[in-house]
Formats: sequence, structure tokens, C-alpha cells
Amino acid sequence: MKPEVSLIIPHQNDWKRMRVCLEGILAYTHAEYEVIIVDHAPGKIPEKFLQRPPFTVIQHQPDLGRAASLNLGMERARGEYIVWLSPYAVPSHRWLAQLLAVFKAREWTGMAGPVTNRGNAKQKLSIPFKTISKIHRFSNQFNHSNPTRWKETEVLSGFCVLFPRRLVDEIGWLDERFGDGIHAEADYCRRVRRAGYSLIIAADTYVHQLAKKPLSKEEVRDQIKIRKQNQKYYEYKWFYLQDHNGGQSTLHP
Repeated sequence: MKPEVSLIIPHQNDWKRMRVCLEGILAYTHAEYEVIIVDHAPGKIPEKFLQRPPFTVIQHQPDLGRAASLNLGMERARGEYIVWLSPYAVPSHRWLAQLLAVFKAREWTGMAGPVTNRGNAKQKLSIPFKTISKIHRFSNQFNHSNPTRWKETEVLSGFCVLFPRRLVDEIGWLDERFGDGIHAEADYCRRVRRAGYSLIIAADTYVHQLAKKPLSKEEVRDQIKIRKQNQKYYEYKWFYLQDHNGGQSTLHP
């Protein structure tokens, strides 16, 4: 049977945290779904997880980059809807059903995302809980569908974003020239809005994010370098080119 939703998760050598994500999906996701793992660390995920029916694994080199990883997953996706999901996310009670509800109610929704404990200010909801059991207990109390708490925004955090497959058919793939970092998702959000669709924060839905493993000094330097490069390319694509081309970027995607 064709799944309703395809969940795409890039994995980069942090099985301890990703296991929490996968267990949350298995326990609290009740739609027809598939999980596509783009795996940059082969051998880290136990076979007992990989052999379960919802899981498909695509193995690739470690330096692929987040944008290319998500594109690989989207190429394989069979669902009517797609979710970009961070391996640090903790899916919990009714998380997916409530994001799907946004699209059932608002025809011109392009993408929808939940509130969370990390990331951009408009989506941020600080909670005092750190244990997984307390996070799930809070999510069960908090996650009740309420359209009055949906709000339009200009950009969504890429850690958990739902959108219809037809959106990819219309506006294309993530721009892989961004490589890693948040700019590829920000660029995609901008393209979605330019196509006439809205971005919705489902503030009635909470999805927690676990803290990432501490980075080495070298990894921190690399991330800063990538972020600066991405920012320059983003500004070039959306501001310089449009100023010189009658408001239209000549870069595709």
C-alpha cells in the first residue's frame, strides 16, 4: 500500500539520539507512513531496526550535505506528503495527525511545522523537562488540535517540516549549492512563499529536539566557515541577482 506520508531522516553517526527519534515515530505515528533514512554512518544502526517494514535506508558518503541528503530521500519518497525530520527530534502524541490537519483545513498551505524548544524565536517554546518520559507526558497534555493557534510565518525551522509531494513537483528540489546548514531550508521556504503558498506554525503541536553531541574545535570552525559561505550565497541569490534582474533570480532551483 502506498504510504500517506514519507518521513526523511538524515543520520550522521549519533545512533543514541536517533534511536529516541525512531522509537517516537513507531510509538506515536498512526498515519500510513514510511521512514527513509539517509545514512552517512553505515553500521551504526542495529539490524533489528532496519528490518522493520516502515524503514528504508539509503547509504551515502559522509560529506554529502544536508540538502543533498534530503533530496535523495525525496527522490525515493512514495507518500502524498513528505516530512523533513531531524534525527534529534522526539515525535510524540498526535504530532503528525495535527500537522496534517493544517493541510486539510487550509488549501493554500505550502508547509507546516510545530513549536519546539530550540530554533527560531517564532517557533520556540521553552519547557523545563529533559527526560524522555516527561517530554512525552508534556506532549500528550499539550498536543490537542486547535486551528486558532495556527499562525503564518516567513520561515520554518527545517528540523520538522511537513508539505505535500506536489510542492516538490512544482518548485523543485532543495538547492544543493548550500550544502550543510539552515540556509537550504530558508531558501526553500522563500521559494514556497514566492509560489503563492503560506508557511504555517502549528502552535498547537509540540515536537522536542534533543541537544546535539558537542562539536570539536575543528568542527566548530568548519561550521562557521560553511555558515558564512551559505549566507553569502543566499544574499547573492535573493538580493543581488534580483536587484539586477527585475526582481527575478536567475539561479535554479
